[in-house]
Amino acid sequence: MNRIQLMKYHRNFCDNAHRLMGRKNADYATGGDIREDAFRNFRESQRVTNIPVEIGILIRMSDKLSRLGKLLGSGYEPQVKDENIQDTLEDIVNYSILISAFLSDKPKQVVDPPANGDGDNFTVITLQGHRLCDECT
Repeated sequence: MNRIQLMKYHRNFCDNAHRLMGRKNADYATGGDIREDAFRNFRESQRVTNIPVEIGILIRMSDKLSRLGKLLGSGYEPQVKDENIQDTLEDIVNYSILISAFLSDKPKQVVDPPANGDGDNFTVITLQGHRLCDECT
């Protein structure tokens, strides 16, 4: 496969994953109403289990990675015949998009932590769930 073929493959893969995201999000979260919260199912899970949305998405992604490992293993015969390696890879990509979109939608926060041991205070900025010291921004 050359670079041109790779980029065409990438576009087709992402187009397929995009369509799959729309169908699954309608089934799991919005009931087909595009005005509804796209993360409703994860927020409901958080309410019931007290597991943060981000961790819930990571758990589901972990399940898909585990399945992918099984599917790639030699001699493994999957019991679910209508979900193949390609489907599982699209799910992993879509969970990556979900967590990225969720994190980008979270409000920015500024936190002042205690002294760093040298007696100096510094500001830690939490941006989309990632901690950055003010020297890194």
